[in-house]
Amino acid sequence: MIGITYLNNPTLDSIVKAMDGIKWSEQYKTFYLLNTNENLTKIFMAFKGIAWVNCKYFFKDKPVNTNIPEPNYSIFKSKKSRYKRKCPDEYIDKLQVLRYSKNTLVTYVSLFEEFINFFSDKDLLSINEVDIKSYLKHLVDRNVS
Repeated sequence: MIGITYLNNPTLDSIVKAMDGIKWSEQYKTFYLLNTNENLTKIFMAFKGIAWVNCKYFFKDKPVNTNIPEPNYSIFKSKKSRYKRKCPDEYIDKLQVLRYSKNTLVTYVSLFEEFINFFSDKDLLSINEVDIKSYLKHLVDRNVS
């Protein structure tokens, strides 16, 4: 079987519960699927870009690089920003829960700071769809993909 275990998260709940063939194990307190290549692919596709999938039990014959250090997420919270508005700690916490790599953190934090500082004259909670479309147009005008 393939066990699917995660911290309480509404997004992950909805993804898992929408999977065909998913069952709940009362004994192990986890969701599970039959261990097939098709189901493993389903899991990879469902969580791609959303959550980290621990595969260490599936690929025992494959070498795994265990020398990759865990990113120091606190550095991102304490580092100086080149912008007026700094990336919120809650956003960094979310990236940590999703276990993003250091390079991904650097990119996402930088881009998020650029985004929130585009609206320097606005309260962040008041940003709406029109504002976001304006920002996207700004990126297009700068030839940013």
